[in-house]
Amino acid sequence: MERNVMKIKQLSKYYKNFRAIKNIDLSVNKGEVTVLLGRNGAGKTTTLKSILGFVNYSGEIVILNSNINDVRDKISYIPEDKSLYENLNVKNMLKLYESIFKGFNADKAINLVERFNLPMNKKIKSFSNGMKTSLYIVFSLSQNADLFIFDEPTSSLDPIVRENVLELIRQLVIDGKSVLYTTHIIPEAEIIADKICIIEEGELLFCDYLDSIKENYVLITIPKKKNKNYAFNDVFCSLELSNAFNLIVEKKESSKFMSAETVTESLDLNTFFQTLIRGRKNDTNK
Repeated sequence: MERNVMKIKQLSKYYKNFRAIKNIDLSVNKGEVTVLLGRNGAGKTTTLKSILGFVNYSGEIVILNSNINDVRDKISYIPEDKSLYENLNVKNMLKLYESIFKGFNADKAINLVERFNLPMNKKIKSFSNGMKTSLYIVFSLSQNADLFIFDEPTSSLDPIVRENVLELIRQLVIDGKSVLYTTHIIPEAEIIADKICIIEEGELLFCDYLDSIKENYVLITIPKKKNKNYAFNDVFCSLELSNAFNLIVEKKESSKFMSAETVTESLDLNTFFQTLIRGRKNDTNK
């Protein structure tokens, strides 16, 4: 059975002379959540816009064994800018979606509207930002899609509603759907991800299953000594601190760095992300 729902090879996007994303290779598998994790401006939204054909790009993108124009009705998308017809109420918006989108499940949408305590007969312009975001999520989750693409979907949601949304998205993969999800919120990524892809300045720095971070890597701290030059080989990344170096090392290589002065710790996603991104900045600024 074909596992890949989407496969991207050497994806790049230029805005005039600026390359916003650089040679990205990425796959999304059936029944999994792939999280594109990165800071604001890292290239997450540009990647999604390229995938959806909203901007020109170079590289190869295959979705559901086809191109985007042939499979749009099998994709549900939540953009970063979640605009709605604000002069309509929820009831009329549901009718509009049902008339536009093939396979839109109005009964499911009504159940989700009730779950999120959204008023059916009030105009959407009277809603808070969080309510508008919740409504957009309702419409997306009610589409009969195979691939769900979410760009920072929980922005402006309170913690209770956010947890509710994440549960619903995890249910999608239990039901055999596939999800590509962008966020800059590390705890959110840890909750929802099967696979983590870390993006910075338009480049993928890491892409693997979340469990592989703990299983395959370790954090080693080496104190600095005066008048000693340090060169680290066989490390995944390194971060220079004021009095020490933090190294992320594959466990199979870790014995090379062990001494009475080193400190070894297991890794969580936050430490992995911070060391990788800040270490990259150190290298860039030298």
